[in-house]
Amino acid sequence: MMETLPPMRPLDPHDRRYRKIQAKFEKGWLHDGKRADIRTIYAVDEDDLDRSYSGRRFNQYVDLSGGKCSLLFHGTRRTCRIGNDHERQLEPCYDGGCHLCCILRDSLSVRTAGPRGMFGHGIYTTDISSKADIYAKNHHLRSSKHAMLVCRVANNKPQYLTKAEYHRFAPDPGYDCVEAVTLANGGSVRFPETVVYSDDAIVPVALIIYTREGWDGRY
Repeated sequence: MMETLPPMRPLDPHDRRYRKIQAKFEKGWLHDGKRADIRTIYAVDEDDLDRSYSGRRFNQYVDLSGGKCSLLFHGTRRTCRIGNDHERQLEPCYDGGCHLCCILRDSLSVRTAGPRGMFGHGIYTTDISSKADIYAKNHHLRSSKHAMLVCRVANNKPQYLTKAEYHRFAPDPGYDCVEAVTLANGGSVRFPETVVYSDDAIVPVALIIYTREGWDGRY
């Protein structure tokens, strides 16, 4: 079996993928009172991803669900300095409390997701980078840099929810994900989020290392 996820390597700032991720990150930074500057973007090689276990499972899932996926952000806890020093290749640590490195080794898993999410037991993502930043925490780690994952998420058939459903474990039949409706559209969240309930419905493809100023914990 191929490795679960291939290693990520730094992108040149002139690389097309770098510019695409940078533009999405900057466009999605919407919270007032805080700002961010990208320092490095790491990404998997597309051919390596397609050969990896997680990449193949994701591609199969997307094909079966209709062929559509989106690039979304996911913030999680980091306990080490991975990505801080522009490594040639990211080498995840083996601290079980470093959720970021666990994901970089083995991809995202519903099994390890928090049990009390607003829309149930799933993996949460968003196209609002400043919202994902709320969860991109350095845990017992003093560092001016922070880390945020960029993931491909299967969202061909979203189920739109206007209120919290804490005990949900899957979208209703016929859907492949849940999307939270914003307050502006009659929902219950300030900024949108997408939740998947299958490991195969999401795969990390990049990691953004950035600095930030200010803090706003509003959802």
